[in-house]
Amino acid sequence: MNQESSQNRFENLSRPKRILLLGITTVFLLFVLEIAAWGTFHIVWRVTDRAYISEEYVESLNLFGSKTVFISQEEYRAYYINGFKPNIKITSRTSWGTDDLGLPVNQASQVGRDLTVDGNTFRIFVFGGSTVMGTGSSTTLGAFLEDALNKEGGQSFEVITAGIDGSHSGQALTRLATETLHLWPDMVITFDGVNDQFWTSYIADYKPNTHLSARLTKRILERDSAINRPFIALNWPALDSFFRRFYIYQGILSVLHKLGVTIPSVYDVQDQAYFDEILEFKDANFNKQGADVYLENLRSISAISNIRGIRSMHVFQPTLATVLVERGSAVRPEEWEVLNLRGLNNHLRPELRASISYEFYRYIRAEFARRTDAPESELQTWLDLSRFFDDVDDLRTIYKDAVHYHDHRTQEIAEKIADHVRQQLPTE
Repeated sequence: MNQESSQNRFENLSRPKRILLLGITTVFLLFVLEIAAWGTFHIVWRVTDRAYISEEYVESLNLFGSKTVFISQEEYRAYYINGFKPNIKITSRTSWGTDDLGLPVNQASQVGRDLTVDGNTFRIFVFGGSTVMGTGSSTTLGAFLEDALNKEGGQSFEVITAGIDGSHSGQALTRLATETLHLWPDMVITFDGVNDQFWTSYIADYKPNTHLSARLTKRILERDSAINRPFIALNWPALDSFFRRFYIYQGILSVLHKLGVTIPSVYDVQDQAYFDEILEFKDANFNKQGADVYLENLRSISAISNIRGIRSMHVFQPTLATVLVERGSAVRPEEWEVLNLRGLNNHLRPELRASISYEFYRYIRAEFARRTDAPESELQTWLDLSRFFDDVDDLRTIYKDAVHYHDHRTQEIAEKIADHVRQQLPTE
């Protein structure tokens, strides 16, 4: 009996010593697993040329330190009011980066740029939605525009992408006045139309500048306020943010993400919840008042800019829906399929959405034509490119979905805008 007792050293230890030994062993195993998890991410990153969690946390062994709350580089959200995480570096493994203001840059040399200083370039700010941000393309519309403008040499151009996914003209106006006007712009360009049509057509009691996006955000915040959330839901974001400091947990999230299971974070807003009000709205129709507010917002952008000697150009973007309606029976079923947007499938018949878009565009085109013939200032330009792709036979070669263009088509748009920018510059 004494011999068996002496062989079990753990049981021979006092209770405090056993607890201490278990604690040390657990910490050691977690430390080893954490290093192994980091090593796995690092090896996969080098072999596959893809970071399955944000790249800057794979490059350095940052054990138990603060890490991104997102699983992959592609999952960054705009978590400032109207910007992205600042100083994201462009490397061989990242296709985009940001400056210290959280604005996307066009090339690696611009990461450290200081827009608060007036440079030696002709500086252009481009406002708009996801199309401006490069959805459907390899880079932003602004990057293509900068390349097109600098192709001929001579004057040097700098194009700043100041868009936001889902942005409408009211947000562009606000961002110009509060965030970018002091950054020495020589010209501001708006490239949109689709988002204003969308945010103003699917609401019954529309009021000027009471955009549906603001209503939806308010409703979500009210629904998710602390008083309405159960104990676990209320405390989970804090626990999740703590656990995401560990590569082990990041690895588990990556595996679950591949299996289609997403663990929500404090930043998550599900698309379905965001669009509930739209999906349930059955009486959508063209709203002339919303179209008028779009035009007034553009006029305000011009007024704020032009009074300071800043040129403004408003570009009315092409969209698939209007072409589908105008071509009628000549459209193939496969082209109608492209109209589908994520989250809207099986809701709001494509024909209804297309007809609303067509009515909005018909009204805005007439107003753009009138303002082009009689601009309120020589510093402003109204450019209707909504029919830019009308001569293309197969619409699938243009549109990735209802509003986003394939890479080479975005480049064509940028080159056309570049031509008009040059025309507006004063001749020496």
